Amino acid sequence: MLYTRRSTAPSTGDEGANGATSSTLPAVGRDRYLDFLRSVAIVRVVVLHTAGAPWMTLAFPSMGIMFTLGGAMMAASLDRRKGITTVIRGRMRRLLPPLWMVAAVALPLMWWEAHGLEEPFRPTWQHLFWLLPVGDPPAGESELGGSFTGVLWYLRAYLWFVLLSPLLLRIFRLSPWAVLAVAVCGVVALDLSAVGGEGVLSPMLTGSEGLLSSFVVYLACWLLGFAYHDGLLSRMRGWATMLLAAGLTAVGLWWTYRAEQEIEFGSLSLYDSLVLNTLLSLAFALVLLRFRPGAGLIDRVAPLRVLTERMNARAVTIYLWHYPLLPLALWLSEDGVFAGWPMPEVVALVCVEFSLVLVAACVFGWVEDLAARRRPSLLGGGRKRSPAHG
Repeated sequence: MLYTRRSTAPSTGDEGANGATSSTLPAVGRDRYLDFLRSVAIVRVVVLHTAGAPWMTLAFPSMGIMFTLGGAMMAASLDRRKGITTVIRGRMRRLLPPLWMVAAVALPLMWWEAHGLEEPFRPTWQHLFWLLPVGDPPAGESELGGSFTGVLWYLRAYLWFVLLSPLLLRIFRLSPWAVLAVAVCGVVALDLSAVGGEGVLSPMLTGSEGLLSSFVVYLACWLLGFAYHDGLLSRMRGWATMLLAAGLTAVGLWWTYRAEQEIEFGSLSLYDSLVLNTLLSLAFALVLLRFRPGAGLIDRVAPLRVLTERMNARAVTIYLWHYPLLPLALWLSEDGVFAGWPMPEVVALVCVEFSLVLVAACVFGWVEDLAARRRPSLLGGGRKRSPAHG
C-alpha cells in the first residue's frame, strides 16, 4: 500500500505526540515561505559568483535548497492536478521560454565572436539542447558562450527531475525514509568511484554539475522536498531534527577531510566533496523546513512579501542572466568605474552586478510573465490572465 500523504494544514487542536505546532507547518495554498527560501538561495548564488568567497557555499547551500524546494512544489502539483502530462507540460512552459530568450541572444554573440577564433561557429545537433536542455549545449572556444552556458546545468538537472518525478514520487511513498537513505548511499558510492578519472563517462560525472552526478548528488534533496510536502518533517521531534542535521554536517565534514588531507578550513567549499554537498544541503533543508524560521515575517512585513513575490516572478531570468553579466560588471570594475566609491571594491562590484541583473529582469522578464500566463509587467507584478496548469 502506498504511503498516504498527511495534510499539512495548521492544526486547530492538540499538538500531538510529536510536539509539532501549527507554527512549524506550512499554510494551505501557495507557501510563501518556500518562495522566500528560493529568493534567498538565488541572491546567495549571485553574490557567490560575483564575490567568489568559498565559505558562502557552506553558509547557505543554495543549489541543494533549490532542488529541495523544487521537489516539494512538484509533489504539490502532482497531487493537486489531474494528469501527469499536464503537470510536466506546465513546468516546462515555465522553464523553457526564458531559456529560449537567452539562446536568442547567446547564439548570435557566439557566432560573432567565432569570427576571430580558429574554430568557426558551426551549428551541431547539440545546439538543440538550447531548445530542450536534457543535455549541455556546447560553448566551444567561445568565452561568451561559456558565460551563457556555465549555469545551464541547473536547468538540465531540474528538467530531468521534473520528467522523472511521477515515478520518483510513487517509489518514494512506498518507503520514504528507506528510499531517501538509498539516495544518500548513491552519493557515497559515486564519490568512492573515482569519477574524476579518464573515460567516456567522465564528462558526465565531473564534480556536482555533470550530467549523471548532478542527478545523484541532488536526488536526496529532491526527495526531501517530497517528504516536506507529505508532512513527514512536521512529524519529527525538534531535538531529533537538530541531532540529525548536526550528524549529517559532521559526517560530511569528516568525509571531506578524510579524502582531502591537505585542505585548509578557510578554503573549504561545499563543492570539495560530493558527499559534503549532499549532506550539508540536507542538514540545512531539514532545519529550515522543519522549524520554518522567519516564516511569520513574510506575511507581517509587506516590503519583504512584495520583494519575495517579485523575485520569484523573475527567478529563472535572474538565474540565467546573472552569470553572463559578470564579465560586464568586471569590465566596469577594471575600467575604474569604482574609483572613489566609499566602499570596498568587492561590495561595489556586487552592487553593480545586482543593478545589471535588475536591468535584465526588466528587459527580459516579460517572457516569464507570458510563460506563467500573467500580464506582462516590468518587475513581475502582473496578474494572472487565466488559471495556470501545473
